Amino acid sequence: IDNDLSQKEIGKIIDKSQQGYDHIEKRRAKLTIEDFKKLCEFAFRRCVSYKFLPFLRLFIYDAPTHCNYALPI
Repeated sequence: IDNDLSQKEIGKIIDKSQQGYDHIEKRRAKLTIEDFKKLCEFAFRRCVSYKFLPFLRLFIYDAPTHCNYALPI
């Protein structure tokens, strides 16, 4: 996300502390699929849904329903 957001602000989007997000950036922790979904919803300003296909490919597409949570920023 290139919105000049701080680690603290991005952490807030994915319900993590600044330190928790720092660990993800430095690959000490993994970004979960749910975290990725939240970042996509923030970046694209629309709900997204996902599904796995054979060969573990992740497709992202618009969901037909509204987001279940308010974006924190």
